[in-house]
Amino acid sequence: MPPPEPKNKCLDCLGMKLEGILIPPNKQKRKFWQKPSKIPQIDLYLTIQFKQQWEELLEGRVKFGLKGGVLRIHLQHGNIPYEFRELGGYLQLATVGNQQPPWPSCDLKQRPTDPNGNREKGRDAVTPEATQSQSHETSQAESQAESYETSHQSDQVSWCHITNQVSGENPAWIFEEQKGNSVLFGSLNRVKLATVNVTALPCRIQAIFEVSQRDICVTDVEGLWSNNLSRNKTVVLNRLIVEHLLVSKFKPYLSRVELQYG
Repeated sequence: MPPPEPKNKCLDCLGMKLEGILIPPNKQKRKFWQKPSKIPQIDLYLTIQFKQQWEELLEGRVKFGLKGGVLRIHLQHGNIPYEFRELGGYLQLATVGNQQPPWPSCDLKQRPTDPNGNREKGRDAVTPEATQSQSHETSQAESQAESYETSHQSDQVSWCHITNQVSGENPAWIFEEQKGNSVLFGSLNRVKLATVNVTALPCRIQAIFEVSQRDICVTDVEGLWSNNLSRNKTVVLNRLIVEHLLVSKFKPYLSRVELQYG
């Protein structure tokens, strides 16, 4: 089946893509003592990118990135046993400098549409359902500047520590910046996240990336205050900026992708 290409909220500081690959019962791996299963399974693959973003604010602008966050999976008519949750540990994020595969587009691939303008779905495909509502666009000049900046960060190494949070119904993965960098930058490209057991149809899989106040880090400020402010005042003002961003941009979630099978 073709991999789903979900649309995404895609704020510049985070891009997320979820791909579902159906595994029929006769192709599933099992121990020699286990009987063949009639339950279909779906392998989930995650692509996620972190980078910094400029945001206009009052008469100036602020630059920020993410120090971490939580990826939560909500399932309807499916489950992910703990032993089927694979992503975890210390992982190096791919950057432009180490020639990793490029970050894929967040747009849906074009598919035939019905008379009402809705895209048609293939039978037995894992397809995108709900999409995200908010978007952020940058000018061509800003995009080129960010590309230049990213390429010149390639001499740095960004490591992410991922912890699998124990939860029976709604699995969660906690992302945390490691190695002392201020924010995460780079991407994980199509890494195996988990395997879903389909228990009934339709099976819906929703991935939500959430951030809290401590996950947002202001890295630069232009045009908002003078450079001779004390460190304490700067810390307080940065905290107020983070609170503003959290309420206006990142609630109730930063990114959401939903797939459906059946």
